[in-house]
Amino acid sequence: MALVWICLGRDTSDDDQRMIALQVHRALVEAFGIAEGDFLQIIARGARESVLHHRRLAYVERSADLVLIQVTAEDTRSAAQKRDFYRAVVALLEVAPGIRAGDVVVHFLDVPRENWFFDPPTDARGGEDTNVRR
Repeated sequence: MALVWICLGRDTSDDDQRMIALQVHRALVEAFGIAEGDFLQIIARGARESVLHHRRLAYVERSADLVLIQVTAEDTRSAAQKRDFYRAVVALLEVAPGIRAGDVVVHFLDVPRENWFFDPPTDARGGEDTNVRR
């Protein structure tokens, strides 16, 4: 399971927004092995104008089409899996909708499993609480 925030420019088309969302999810499935149905994203359209960055952020030429992706996931992913995700998402976004590799910035936020709550509480369904791992 991962929660993904994607920051796009106000002028990003609906079709491009949908393609970006799908490509990011595809990269998560490939690199992290998450289930196809574990799709949870927040798209912040128009927020790019609120993000200030140097045109050569981290020594890479960036354009006004910068796409910021933040992935919040359980803290069990290795550095290799994170690199694999970055490589996959950059490659997929270059193909469709045609975003330059230099305009993709990814940030990972690792959280312990006990910070995830997505099942109804035990008293609402009976049985053991599956949200808390002992």
